[in-house]
Amino acid sequence: MTEESKGITAIFPVIQNPPTFGFLMSLYSIADNFEKIYIVLQNKPYIFSAEVAKKHLEAVLCKYSTKFVVIISNTDFSEDTTFDENIPPYDYILTTSIKVYSNLLSKGHSNTRIISSLKGWNETMHRIAYLRSTIYDELKAKLINFKQ
Repeated sequence: MTEESKGITAIFPVIQNPPTFGFLMSLYSIADNFEKIYIVLQNKPYIFSAEVAKKHLEAVLCKYSTKFVVIISNTDFSEDTTFDENIPPYDYILTTSIKVYSNLLSKGHSNTRIISSLKGWNETMHRIAYLRSTIYDELKAKLINFKQ
């Protein structure tokens, strides 16, 4: 944290189900600019439940730092006008999504900032790889059980 970042907080709305390397690298690239960043995980089951995704994010982000707090929200930042009551006070809204950025700016949230993603990291690729690996693990377990 820098002297200029003291007391500055942000919310970072995400789906991140599962969390991806590209998201984490984008987050870490701006982390020193804020005292606290609330990762607002949309309550939208994608690959697994939001609660499981929250545990994954906390395992990576919160184990060694109090800078990050992960909360689950029903707010869809790409479409909604108002936010859940559980959204903490913040100075900035951060996003890597053009859709979220455009929606929030059009709704008067001039404190929204777009965070660039790493070039070459395709979030979809990571989710597909995760799904394939879990399917492989399930098939492998069935084959092992079948042989017995």
